[in-house]
Amino acid sequence: MRILILSILIFISSKLLSQDTIYSLAESMPEFKGGEEALYDFLKNNIKRPSHAIELGIEGRVFVTFTVEKDGSLSDIRIIKGIGGGCDEEVLRVVGMMNGMWSPGIHNGKPVRVKYNLPVRFSIEGAHPYYDATINYNRGYNLMKDGKFDKALSFYSTYKPGEILYPDAMYASGYCKFMKGDYKGAIEDWESAKKEGMPDCDNKLAQAYFKLGNQFHQEKKYPIAIACYTKSMELIPDANVLYNRGISYLQLGEKEKACDDWQLVRELGSEDSLSLIEEYCK
Repeated sequence: MRILILSILIFISSKLLSQDTIYSLAESMPEFKGGEEALYDFLKNNIKRPSHAIELGIEGRVFVTFTVEKDGSLSDIRIIKGIGGGCDEEVLRVVGMMNGMWSPGIHNGKPVRVKYNLPVRFSIEGAHPYYDATINYNRGYNLMKDGKFDKALSFYSTYKPGEILYPDAMYASGYCKFMKGDYKGAIEDWESAKKEGMPDCDNKLAQAYFKLGNQFHQEKKYPIAIACYTKSMELIPDANVLYNRGISYLQLGEKEKACDDWQLVRELGSEDSLSLIEEYCK
């Protein structure tokens, strides 16, 4: 019998992503030209607390999101959580002024489109970036880039449901756990991120379910392995997943289901299952 194929799945597969993909994480994240201090100074010098907000005593955080394009320009600038009193419009105005002032994100050596979230806090004194919500995320991200996944997780674990960066933190946390071989943990985090509207989670979840299925198969827990493979297939159809699920079915003596999977492998354009079909499916 052919040995179970354990495919190496890249966390972000270029084959499954289009050129228009908007990343939430990249190898090198977008940066305001001059760094965080320059971003702080720009916002501090340009954002004015609206008179209406002063009259009403409005304070709080405005959360704005935008996409940093491949050329450093900004698009899709919008408020995801506002406080009113003219503060939301003021943030949109000033962020619009930053168009062209960013260096793009880099992934696989190429500029890519990256979603960027920025909290801005309005107070009696004025307005400034609310770095409390982002400082742990940025520290975790830098540790993650260096392969220090345990340390990165210690920062991402500080986020709670309902916080503005919770989906991003869960997305990154899932990656750290995936790289550590904790596929159950990765699935939990990516499911949480998906529920909060984070894009590109299905691809990650499919990979994690496939890896988890392989683990259960090696432990001879074939029914659980089949359940994991099935979940992976529901998210992203893949010939390798079908091939391995067929082998799990065969181990349970369910030859007909195994043959069905191996036939589907061929329909997906792979001949890997041909020898198994010839041996077991006559």
